[in-house]
Amino acid sequence: MGFFTAMNFTTSVYQAIAARFRKLRKSLRDPRACVLTAWLAATAVAFLITAVRGVPAPSAHDEFAYLLGADTLASGKIVNETHPMWEHFESFHVIHQPNYVSKYQPAQSLTLALGQILGHPIVGSCLATGVSIAALVWMLIGWLPRKHHWMVCLFAVFHPGLQFIWGQSYWSGAVALTGSSMLVGAFGRLTGRMETRYAMTGAFGALLLANSRPFEGAILTLSIVVALIWKLFRNAEWSTVTFMKRVMVPAIAVLGLGFGIMLSYNFSATGHAFKMPYQVHEATYGWTPLFLWETAGEKPEYRHQVMESSYVNEKHLTETSFGSLRDIFENKSQVALLTARFFCSEVGLVALLGLPWLLRKPRYQMALALLIPVFLAAMATPWSWAQYFAPAAPLLLLFLFGGLIEIWNRTRRRPAIRLSIRVVAPMLLMIWTVSLVTFSVKSAKFGWAQDRVAVTKWLNREEGKDLVLVHYADDHNSCNEWVYNAADIDAADIVWAREMSDEQRKKLLDYFRDRKVWVVDADAKPPVVRPFHSVEVYSLQAGFHSR
Repeated sequence: MGFFTAMNFTTSVYQAIAARFRKLRKSLRDPRACVLTAWLAATAVAFLITAVRGVPAPSAHDEFAYLLGADTLASGKIVNETHPMWEHFESFHVIHQPNYVSKYQPAQSLTLALGQILGHPIVGSCLATGVSIAALVWMLIGWLPRKHHWMVCLFAVFHPGLQFIWGQSYWSGAVALTGSSMLVGAFGRLTGRMETRYAMTGAFGALLLANSRPFEGAILTLSIVVALIWKLFRNAEWSTVTFMKRVMVPAIAVLGLGFGIMLSYNFSATGHAFKMPYQVHEATYGWTPLFLWETAGEKPEYRHQVMESSYVNEKHLTETSFGSLRDIFENKSQVALLTARFFCSEVGLVALLGLPWLLRKPRYQMALALLIPVFLAAMATPWSWAQYFAPAAPLLLLFLFGGLIEIWNRTRRRPAIRLSIRVVAPMLLMIWTVSLVTFSVKSAKFGWAQDRVAVTKWLNREEGKDLVLVHYADDHNSCNEWVYNAADIDAADIVWAREMSDEQRKKLLDYFRDRKVWVVDADAKPPVVRPFHSVEVYSLQAGFHSR
């Protein structure tokens, strides 16, 4: 009797869950409800991950640079004046002349600045993740059948790459993903009625790309402009006059305002409206070519050995990795596979089976024509990270869902194949999720980054302000960089500085005469901190107790 009672209870629970799921699927067919659900759920998931995992410590050069930009904007300034002792504070992805500012365009830093105002920069990253996933869902449901909107929403909200990798980082592709989703989504919805709202949405998306991933964003924007012109002359119902009036004029107005603000930012940072901080940085420090077809120029003069070694090693690695066409093909083929896996998982291999049918449709032929140039643009640099492909991500995911839907529709009379898809796809998604989550957890445990946080917390417990001279060993890994400072260096509780000559160091100590001076041996195992001109040594391993 107990067995049948348990079976009836289990069946009732299953039926209740199934009924709720069917109700959810039905509600998500409404585009507004789908986007709103994706936004709220994705934001909640991002904050939940942060609460469980803990606030991540910045570790990449790019993260520190974006955090500098965030600190600058959060303080109400656009740039910072060059510090009198700036030569001691030089670091990667930061410029000090003519102003002290991050080399990157400000969109990502703006989201982190919002988070900093609300309590911590990671708050901004979580909020940006929620917005980017909502924008991605909005773009996809504009291209896909309504009955599959629930699948898009579920996949995007719990996407481990977007949530665990980007959402828990200060260097993510969320802003660029938002921009590209708005641009591609607006293009997909633009019909013969020439809705002005979509023109303005697409233009705003193009501005987000210009301020996050300028090169790849420019390629995507140009491709869509060409596609729009092609559709204008191809479709008889598209009126040229109406197109100019309702699409081009509003879009140009939005872009004109946005580019005016960008030029003003560039002028404030570099003194030239058409020169970005990135260009100043490359002219000052860059030696490795930005694109694969370029050749290296003359070696810049570096004031610090650790920076020189980094740029020399970077140039050597680039030359050995991309010395021939075969090397380029092998490296970039691997990058393409890893990128496709990051965004689409192994389920993308299943979706490939549906592409022959999918590409018979003109709509997806157009999508492929947009995807190819922006994807190739993201691979045009020696370095390749998933963030570089954010402008291409919406189109990649469109082909993922489109391929799966085609396979599902074509196997309507083959229940065995459908059953295998229902079994195999969740297994592949689970393997993909576990691998990305594992990578995220491991990357959060960079020893040196946690050590820097521990030293910072220990120094902040002491009264007064501190000046820390960072000492590196001869075999120092330049990726583990400790010398990054706040936007307002003089007002900061801790100032991190590089060691230089005795004369220059004396000037530094005279300038910061009101601070306690420490020396950190960053490459010691574990790192140790000692007062300047003292035999006392404080060990990280010993909880910074004197020994």
